[in-house]
Amino acid sequence: MCGGVAAVKKSLVAVWRDSLRDSTLDELAKLVGFVLSTYMNASGYARPGRVALARGCSTGVRTVERRVRVLEDAGFLVVEWSVGGRSYTNAYRAVLPQTASDVRRSEWENGVRENAKRRQRVHETASQGRPKAYESVESGTRRSAGAAARPRSECMGPCGEVKDLYPYRDRWMCLECVLAETGDLEQQLRAHVQDLRERSAGA
Repeated sequence: MCGGVAAVKKSLVAVWRDSLRDSTLDELAKLVGFVLSTYMNASGYARPGRVALARGCSTGVRTVERRVRVLEDAGFLVVEWSVGGRSYTNAYRAVLPQTASDVRRSEWENGVRENAKRRQRVHETASQGRPKAYESVESGTRRSAGAAARPRSECMGPCGEVKDLYPYRDRWMCLECVLAETGDLEQQLRAHVQDLRERSAGA
């Protein structure tokens, strides 16, 4: 406490924005970063479409992707790059760059701890309803279980948000994460098939 005023606890995304604001990156890189941050969840994860991100920046897809690489090279982002054109989306996670000040590092660590506490509270709150949900799905009575088969809790997928969840590969995930993961699998399968065709043609 300073002067009778308690210190404000910042979220990870807020700390990330402050660090980006104070950086020496060019204005377009900062713009792309700030627009991307509007899609981030509490953990700094985002998966907006390329066109949506470009529209939010009022610029083109290629310009956005170039600036995303600038943010990645500067240590502000970890990016899972997709292949296959505009219909596919990249996955972005905010990280604190090595150039961040000691103040930002301290705020970031506090944000990480607050996120961990929040997740624990969510899991504790939802734990009473979880066993019934698992039982209803495993016993094949999902249709009759109704809402119990879709516990509203923290998604075990990349988004980590509190949403209605569905059982998918031994995890409870929101519909968006399930669709994103199945889309990635389909993309990988297509790339594998294409690779096999090329090898067969070259044999």
